[in-house]
Amino acid sequence: MTACIYNHVDTVKRLIELGARPDLPDSYIDDMRGNLSTESMQLVQEARKSKLLRCCNPKCGKPGYRKTMKLCGRCKLTRYCSRDCQIQHWSVGHKKCCGHDAYTNDGPSPFFKFFKSMADDLIAQACARAKEL
Repeated sequence: MTACIYNHVDTVKRLIELGARPDLPDSYIDDMRGNLSTESMQLVQEARKSKLLRCCNPKCGKPGYRKTMKLCGRCKLTRYCSRDCQIQHWSVGHKKCCGHDAYTNDGPSPFFKFFKSMADDLIAQACARAKEL
């Protein structure tokens, strides 16, 4: 976003090509509107509509389209370009922060935590019953 503020249009274009997402709150953009060139502002608006995202595995980061990227099976928030990237990221840190939305920087909602804990309990009970059979 700093590139937009300083009117580095070429940098903004390249970042968007690589899958960067300018997901800052609108109020921030509105506050800085006087400092943004028209071209930079148009790029930001187009990028917000884009379906292009980046793989959440920090060792990868490949751009990909929302429809083709794989979701974390647990939190359904984090996206990966491949199963290998998902496995690699799980073992180096996603397990600890699963449920945190990497694109909006939002953590899991209280409802998500509540229903996830209920689902985990039900799964544990079902597994225990299955072992008894």
